[in-house]
Amino acid sequence: RVKMMGRVHHASWRSAPRRRRHARRAAVAFAVVVVACWLGFLSLHLFLFSKEEKEMAARRVAATAAPPDAAVPPPPSAVEADCGAILSGSDGFRGMRYWSERVGDVRRYARGGYCTFEVDNGGFNNVRMSFETVAVFAHATGRTLVMPPKQRVYLLKQTHAGNVEAFHGLDAFLNVSALPMEIIDTPTFVERIDGSNEEKRLALNAAKTGEPAPRRELREWQRRRASLTPRWDPLREVVVFGEEEEEKTSEEKSEDKSSKSGKKSSGGRDLPWRFLTPSEFATEKRRIRYLDRRTAEAPWIHFAANNSAGYRIFTHWYTFLLFTDGPTDVYYKRFARDALRYTDDVFCAAGKIVRRLGNYSAVHVRRGELQFAKVRITGQEWANALSQWLRPGEKLFVLTDETDRTFFEPLLTKSFRLAFLDDVRGDALLDLDPNKLGMVEQLVAAANARTFTGTWFSTFSGYVARLRAYYGHDPRTVYYAAPRDKQRAMHDLQKSTRPEFPFYTREWALAWDHIDDLPPAPPNRSRPDLPTERHYDDLPLPTPKTSSSFTKKKKKKKGGELQQGHNTA
Repeated sequence: RVKMMGRVHHASWRSAPRRRRHARRAAVAFAVVVVACWLGFLSLHLFLFSKEEKEMAARRVAATAAPPDAAVPPPPSAVEADCGAILSGSDGFRGMRYWSERVGDVRRYARGGYCTFEVDNGGFNNVRMSFETVAVFAHATGRTLVMPPKQRVYLLKQTHAGNVEAFHGLDAFLNVSALPMEIIDTPTFVERIDGSNEEKRLALNAAKTGEPAPRRELREWQRRRASLTPRWDPLREVVVFGEEEEEKTSEEKSEDKSSKSGKKSSGGRDLPWRFLTPSEFATEKRRIRYLDRRTAEAPWIHFAANNSAGYRIFTHWYTFLLFTDGPTDVYYKRFARDALRYTDDVFCAAGKIVRRLGNYSAVHVRRGELQFAKVRITGQEWANALSQWLRPGEKLFVLTDETDRTFFEPLLTKSFRLAFLDDVRGDALLDLDPNKLGMVEQLVAAANARTFTGTWFSTFSGYVARLRAYYGHDPRTVYYAAPRDKQRAMHDLQKSTRPEFPFYTREWALAWDHIDDLPPAPPNRSRPDLPTERHYDDLPLPTPKTSSSFTKKKKKKKGGELQQGHNTA
């Protein structure tokens, strides 16, 4: 029994390690099962979550408003081909291109430096006018043009899927890539110039947003750091690129007044270049400011737009900048026509509308906030004016900011067939930025309309007249409804080549007269000599004599005397 008991005890002692091994193996197996279950549950959860996310994304896409063609966009090549056909013309359609692709080159009045500028605070056509002047000046002085940051432009603030904040750079509307010069953005410019890191950081932050406060900081920094900030007043002075004009005798001045015959003659042959001398160009209303070395060779020139201080670049470039050298003058006329134009998508959209309209005339009825009472006429007055030169029953494409269609009922009584952009656009403008619709209307009125009737004082109407000249239309097909003495202002061709104060109220034939009949400028000409520094700011400015529409008299009582101030804005 003792032996047997010893055997049993020994057997139980030997089986204890086995039991422990079995227990460990069971624990490991249980842990493996738990981990496997956890991984399986996690995989299932991730699968279901991703499926739910995909369904939610699909619902968001389905709920997003999109153009009808957005689901199946046409191939880019087809879009480009269609736009190319519209620009070049096909099947009896003349096409929307009026420019030449070969801008060429011309001698410069300086080499190097930068040109920055502030966007004008007015409507887009005022912005465009200011930009044209800055671009011509920058190119003529061989500068790199610095584009300002994106911002909201007056009256161009419609948001859309592609721009939810309505911030635009000028390159959104103007084809700046066509300019034959170096163009950079503001952040690139800030990185190039010398300055402290903190100063650059503030400037870069301001350049990356279109909000007013940062833009104000950037503007003040540019005005403070620029080598030169011209305070020019285009209504009271002109900038002349060329040699100073010799002082004329009293007899020569009297001869100039008696002979307003147009082009000067040399041996019985008309000179092919601009015939206005600096004094004739300036008229008695403005002084002459010759481009000097200090201005031409300044490393950094900044054009400010300060309406309250009176140095806003608000005029047509060709009525403010004069190139006395004939080839250079013609070059910049072509430069403005060929390179300073709207983006191609605007031309393509306008071409579709032109083809749909067929034969038509166009009229621009400006209402809105136009401050000149003499041109805010009634619908009946518009109808009476238009009936003088429009054909009975003629189709009339109407460009207007008037939202009340009953205003145009008197035109219907004259049997005119009215067509507004909303009536003919269809699906032609689905993919176009809605802020470009006014530019489309301008091109439609310019490209193929038999006549165009505009609103006097409106730079929108004025640009249509210039575009029509670029398209080859006779300026005598342009009319104005009011005032009565301006209805056929564009028909006096001789007077149209001599701009008159206040210059911006209309366009002048000086911009396009014989633009393609004259020989091109020789390339790479030597740089002309410039006069030394001139202190023009110390000279008195002539005060233009004009009507109360442009002169605002502010009477203030001070020391028993009345003072009068001139409003140049």
